[in-house]
Amino acid sequence: MNSDFTELCKVYRFTREAHAGMTRKNGDSFISHPKEVYRTVRDYGGDKISRFAALLHDVVEDTRFSLSDIETKFGKEVSFIVDGLTGKGLEEVVERLKEYSKRDKRVILVRLGDIRHNLLTPINTLKERYKKYVEVAIIMGREFGYERIADDVERVYLELIQKNGTR
Repeated sequence: MNSDFTELCKVYRFTREAHAGMTRKNGDSFISHPKEVYRTVRDYGGDKISRFAALLHDVVEDTRFSLSDIETKFGKEVSFIVDGLTGKGLEEVVERLKEYSKRDKRVILVRLGDIRHNLLTPINTLKERYKKYVEVAIIMGREFGYERIADDVERVYLELIQKNGTR
């Protein structure tokens, strides 16, 4: 069996177990979200490290596991990206996104995958405060060479605004 596939299975199992019993606001099992972020990152050319970080991106914020646990199990590169995606409140998240993306542009790729799936979640309503965050991520995506996914996120974002407006 391919070692990359074996590693992917390890990351997936860890993520699934970390989020066991959790659900999203729309009632879906929480693991559906990191799986979709993984698929998006993969489909937009993300490497192994960014795909692993996509699966793990909410573990530190939403479970009992720490960044140290991620680093021990999956390495410094993965934990750095996850750290860049972790924060309390939109302002901190935006600041971390800017800071960490300067050192590793894969942070913005994973964040765009996360935003894309959040925007596509049926129960989602676009709050005014979230708009600035999405707009910053789209601009950064383009600046760091991720035009395709940035364009896709912008398309989904504009469709949601047109359909629902903001609150």
